[in-house]
Amino acid sequence: MTSETGVETAGNIPRHPVKLPVLYVPGFLSPFTYAWYFERGLRRTGYDFEQVAFPRLAAGDMVEMAQALATHVEATAGEFGMVNLVCHSAGGLIARYYLQKLNQKAPVSSIVFMGTPHEGTLAAYPGFLARTCRQMTPESKFMYSLGDSGLGRILTERSLSLYSNHDLLVIPFESGRLAGGRNVRMKGPFGHALPLDPRALGLTMTFMEEMAPA
Repeated sequence: MTSETGVETAGNIPRHPVKLPVLYVPGFLSPFTYAWYFERGLRRTGYDFEQVAFPRLAAGDMVEMAQALATHVEATAGEFGMVNLVCHSAGGLIARYYLQKLNQKAPVSSIVFMGTPHEGTLAAYPGFLARTCRQMTPESKFMYSLGDSGLGRILTERSLSLYSNHDLLVIPFESGRLAGGRNVRMKGPFGHALPLDPRALGLTMTFMEEMAPA
């Protein structure tokens, strides 16, 4: 229920969602500055924002990066004990491996995927010399490992996938959907550049507030 002031209420008790810290998980060869729009928008609304800095711009082994992500999550959760994950492209696959294979009870309140090829992408074949790209091909052992186990509670109940039919790096574009999670198809010119899309930022903040503890 929402009051006339816009504050969600449970009965007559106002609900003020906790602004849990945000950990941004970048994609393959994504420069550190690519998250500037999300960082600025989230900090302005009171969220602490941290970004994972993978070696070689996330061009290595996604299993090893998932292990590193686990350490970052624990550190970022801090006093609140939980964290919001915002993932772009291959960063979403890294986060999925962490949540499906390493810790299905991770301290994650919500996870948002932007342009993540949940079923792999044909666009990864030209970059086959990079291990990350080999792992993102639809028939890879890495993608098979994500498909051979259940998603778990976080990915089914607390995930939002934003994807676009104009995304030239997620082929086919339907791979941007996570079966079993919540999905929103984005229309317009942004394509794979969803971290720069104001609508994506708005949907992300609304979802994090929905998932946050009171």
